[in-house]
Amino acid sequence: MAHALAAFINERMNQRGLRNRDLVAASGLSRALVSKYVTDSRETLSRLPAKETLDGLAKGLGVSTEFLLGKAIESLGLGYTSGDFVNRVDAASDDELLYEIEARLRQRSEKAQTIGRGLRRIDPDHDEQRAAHEDETSIEDEQGHSENA
Repeated sequence: MAHALAAFINERMNQRGLRNRDLVAASGLSRALVSKYVTDSRETLSRLPAKETLDGLAKGLGVSTEFLLGKAIESLGLGYTSGDFVNRVDAASDDELLYEIEARLRQRSEKAQTIGRGLRRIDPDHDEQRAAHEDETSIEDEQGHSENA
């Protein structure tokens, strides 16, 4: 599995429909350097990329250098995550905010699925009970709205 920086670069390129040559043009970095990070399959980085490299990648990917620095620090394998280096919200780009929201929603969805599977193992009737409760709540809401109308 690739380290966090390489994984983010690839994910971002896929999201934006970028090819290596597009990132080269947008970043101002060499083809060899871009290829190095796009194809890097190591689990960790041995050192942080140069500031100029992070600046170029950030420009080409439409994120801040600080955001990529967080991913690079995470890639060192020292137990830090990019979330440990949170920027102020007003300093983050729209794309960074959307990326973070998407990542958190995906994480919550995975947690909810895991919890749901656990509940079904403990109580196989859980889904039926929840559906019945939702039906009751819906009827109460409808009645409350009719009375207030």
